[in-house]
Amino acid sequence: MAAHPLGVIIGGVSCLGVGAAVMTVAGSPGAGTDAPAVEAEAPAEAYYIEDRYKQLDALRLECAKGAGEACYELGHAYETREDLWGQQVRGDGVKRDDRKAARYFRMACDAGKKDACRSLGRMYEAGKGVMKDSAEAARYYHKACGLRDAGGCQDLGGGAPAGK
Repeated sequence: MAAHPLGVIIGGVSCLGVGAAVMTVAGSPGAGTDAPAVEAEAPAEAYYIEDRYKQLDALRLECAKGAGEACYELGHAYETREDLWGQQVRGDGVKRDDRKAARYFRMACDAGKKDACRSLGRMYEAGKGVMKDSAEAARYYHKACGLRDAGGCQDLGGGAPAGK
């Protein structure tokens, strides 16, 4: 185990992963040689981004086939969010776009994904990516509640769904 300013390196792999430099010591472990350390840049970030693009393409294909879960994941990826300090969270492979998020949430809701119906209701309630419309928000909360989503029922103001 070697010390590194960005964390701990175990077996030549940084525990922090993305963008960290990997240090390799020449010579065998415990040989007592004072061989110089060789530093190489780990291309982990490039692999992550490429994998994320492939994953997003696969989600788009599945969503086009009517898979509600894939559409919901895309909506969640596009939706703008803020961290605890009110700063915009950067996109994870996509540029944040609430209009696209609403479109994907609508497709997921139409496919029966209750979380997407609630998310779309919240977007209509806040006017995020869509025109602010409390009647549309209530319609999507009602649909989420009908799909047995307790959060949708609470947002609608009707409590928990029947049978819970």
